[in-house]
Amino acid sequence: MNPRVLWAGLLGGVAAIVWTAVVGSLLPLRDRMGNMEAPNEELVLAALDENLTQTGVYLVPGKFPHDSLFLERYAEGPIFRVHALPEGAGGLAQFVVSDLALLLAPIVPAWLLMVLCGTARPGYGARVFVVALFGAFLALAAYLPMWGQELYPPGYVFLLAANGVVTWVIVGLVLAWRIAPRPLADVVA
Repeated sequence: MNPRVLWAGLLGGVAAIVWTAVVGSLLPLRDRMGNMEAPNEELVLAALDENLTQTGVYLVPGKFPHDSLFLERYAEGPIFRVHALPEGAGGLAQFVVSDLALLLAPIVPAWLLMVLCGTARPGYGARVFVVALFGAFLALAAYLPMWGQELYPPGYVFLLAANGVVTWVIVGLVLAWRIAPRPLADVVA
C-alpha cells in the first residue's frame, strides 16, 4: 500500500477519534439523543438480572413483526430493547476495537482519493465532498434504517446520522489536505 495513503488515512482516523471524543465528552449530544435513565433502576436491573441470563439483544415484545401478537403488543406498547451483558461490558477491549476501527476506516477513502487524483484533478472542496459521501452513505445505510426497522426514536437517529456525516466531513478535510493531485509540472516532467 502506498505510504501516503496509509499516513493520510491514519491522520484522518486520528481526526475521527478526536471528534468522537469531543462529541462524547464535551458536547451534550447524548442528552439530546433521547437517552434516558430508568426510574427505579435497581428494581429494573434486578428484574433483568433474574430473567436475562445470556448475553444478547432482547426485543420486547419478542415475537417477529409478522406475528399478529407482536402487532397487537406493538400498538399497545411498551416496546423496548435490552442489550444484556450479564458479565459486564468487557472492559477496555471494546474501546480499543472501536477506536482501532475509527483509526483504520479512513484508509479506504484515502485510497479512493489517491486513485481519483491519479485520473482527475479534483479541487480541495471536491475531495472533501467525496469523503463526506462516506458519511452520507453511513447515514442512509446504517442509521436511518434504525428508525424504520429497529424502532429507535427519530431524533436519536437524526443526531447519529448528522454526527456520522460531520465526522466524515472532518475526515475529508484531513484527507483532502494530505492527498491532492500532483502539480502539472510534476506530471509532465
